[in-house]
Amino acid sequence: MSMLSLLLSVLPLTVLCQSTRLLTVKREKPYYTETYAVLTADSRVRHGPYAKNGLLNRALVRGYFREGRKDSIWSFYYAPSGQLQSRGRYQVGQKAGRWEYWGPDGKLRCRYNHSTRTLENLVTPADTTTWVVELAGQRRRQRLTSPVLFVGGDEIRWLGADGRIRYPDSALKRQAAGRVMVEFIVDENGNARDFRVVESLDTALDAEALRVTRQVFDNWWLPVTIDAKPTKVVFTQPITFTIQ
Repeated sequence: MSMLSLLLSVLPLTVLCQSTRLLTVKREKPYYTETYAVLTADSRVRHGPYAKNGLLNRALVRGYFREGRKDSIWSFYYAPSGQLQSRGRYQVGQKAGRWEYWGPDGKLRCRYNHSTRTLENLVTPADTTTWVVELAGQRRRQRLTSPVLFVGGDEIRWLGADGRIRYPDSALKRQAAGRVMVEFIVDENGNARDFRVVESLDTALDAEALRVTRQVFDNWWLPVTIDAKPTKVVFTQPITFTIQ
């Protein structure tokens, strides 16, 4: 039995009843392969099982779509190890209910309820380092009451692994290489915003570093707190470009 047939056999009836026929699509990219079902009436609409494999055919993502939106249980895996990174339920394209997140070492990091926006338990030890926070428009370095937590795990390991970084042709022609530093803020609601380049290298590489950083980190964060009060925290992320 093929993987697609197996997924179809366990797919909820509510997903399949929308169409009696599904078309299987396979897209091959340099770093990954996608296999998914679409509606025969509109091949632009994903509907049914979804699978994404990385190098060595290792799983990166497993899930389902209902009429173009993520639905039911989804699982995400680290690249290139294939270690489980996160698992939980999507409802109408949004994460819902309890999700579990693991570190690259295979240890559970936390359980987070996306419906209530509450951290049910944190397995990793509290952060004892100091961070740059923004209070009343002023920045200062301070220790946090609750640790910095990117709900989704250590996704920086995905940079490049699934082809997110694209070396601009203009930068290649100039043989431009090195590090770009991008800064962003995680606000009191756990939203990443105000992305900007604070250490420039090359116009094209700056733009690519900014694009990739937004794509990876513009996600839900657990708001950090100081004395139980949600606080803005400042992050800097280096993106290194190397010509092989």
